[in-house]
Amino acid sequence: MLKRVLFVFIGNIIIGVGIGLTVYCDLGIDPSTTFFSGINNIINIGLGNCISLGNALLFIPMFMIERKTIHLGTFVNMLGVGYVIQYSSLFFINTLPVLSLPLRFGIMFIAIIIVCIGCGLYLSGNLGQAPWDSLAHLVNKKFPKIKYSTGRMIQDISALILGFLFGAQLGVGSIIFAFCLGPGIQFFRHLFERTFFKGVIFE
Repeated sequence: MLKRVLFVFIGNIIIGVGIGLTVYCDLGIDPSTTFFSGINNIINIGLGNCISLGNALLFIPMFMIERKTIHLGTFVNMLGVGYVIQYSSLFFINTLPVLSLPLRFGIMFIAIIIVCIGCGLYLSGNLGQAPWDSLAHLVNKKFPKIKYSTGRMIQDISALILGFLFGAQLGVGSIIFAFCLGPGIQFFRHLFERTFFKGVIFE
């Protein structure tokens, strides 16, 4: 159980730091942060607050439809990851030097992999998932023919479009995130499950 709890906290910190790096690279951020950045352009309450508030609202249908997916990981991600993104991105921007375009692209690709690793890590312990992450899971459960990776891709592309309409900036990184995040999360989640929890029956 301790390992699973550690995976939840470490995984969410990794997610936040990875997204913070993409903000620093300024080549486009992940779809959910793009969406909430657009919303924050309208309500102007701070990105961390906006992400937490948005996840809190998404928690309502999650609670009504599939409360089995609610656990520690739900609340750690819902209430914490937005602030890790906000403060880690400020730290990188204020501390690290301005890099050339090729270096920024290189760091962006590494950051996208880091985010996928963080998501896979916190989900592998089966201690709940964030309301945002649960959307594709709910679609997969209701429509089994739609794979999680496919549902997540549709969700992420929709988030990018809405975020853009609300005034958020899009970049190359945003597009790469939209098409790679779902498959990347699925890959690393299965990898960590096989490596650390093989044969474990979660209650």
